[in-house]
Amino acid sequence: MASVKDSCMEPASTSDRPPSPQESSVSGELLQLCDQKLKVVDIRIAALVQELEELKAQRSVIEEEKSQCAYAQPSAPGSKVVTPNPEDGWDDDTPSIARVLDFNSGQQVERRVAWTAKMANLKPVPNNSWSYEKIFGDEDFIAAGQLVIPPNSQKPSKATKDNTYMFYVVEGAVKVKVHDTCLVLAPGGTFMVPRGNLYSIENVSQRDAKLFFTQARKMMNRDDEELIALANWKSRERGSSGAGVGVLASDGGHGGAKSVADGDETLLAIDTSRTL
Repeated sequence: MASVKDSCMEPASTSDRPPSPQESSVSGELLQLCDQKLKVVDIRIAALVQELEELKAQRSVIEEEKSQCAYAQPSAPGSKVVTPNPEDGWDDDTPSIARVLDFNSGQQVERRVAWTAKMANLKPVPNNSWSYEKIFGDEDFIAAGQLVIPPNSQKPSKATKDNTYMFYVVEGAVKVKVHDTCLVLAPGGTFMVPRGNLYSIENVSQRDAKLFFTQARKMMNRDDEELIALANWKSRERGSSGAGVGVLASDGGHGGAKSVADGDETLLAIDTSRTL
């Protein structure tokens, strides 16, 4: 007689007989039920995916509206647009004037070399909606500053003549036309307008467009400039630093030189109010 242990150790018997019609019917019904449940699950998954996409689209719209509300309303020309900046205030004590060496005379002079955001003092351009401020200048061949164009406004088409301009977009977005090419630039973008071209700048954003610009003009050839600088440095080395001692300076690119008193700074000849 087989023990209980022996019966447990015996492999389960398998039947080689085919399933009965009743068993086949039950299996078929179970498969159909599973298929129906899978279809229901697939429909639910598709609905959830669609709902998720709709929620993402709604979130994008809300975030865009929120970002637009964070900016100030369109302001008058010359006013500032305040945006959050964690470094604001770090340069509150930064001076704008520093002692530097004048290139032509070699003498120490005081020049504006820095300009903080709080120092900005833009002036509206007559009969226009945009405003600008000339900040830096070095004699009569280069100048730099910033301009602000309100929303739905533009800087009309202007000829550069013998000037080359470079612009950096600080805030907002602009559509620029240089000759016959149109470009759209957002914050951090830069563009150049070569000499002899027409250009215009349109603010296409919902806030003030703020740009930094540099304006340059070719004045004299490099050899003449280096000769003038060398002569002035040699004069300084010989101790010619008394009041009234003449030094050479450029005459504005007309092929000669003129004498000016030491320490007498040459005023910026580029008038950005007429050429910018």
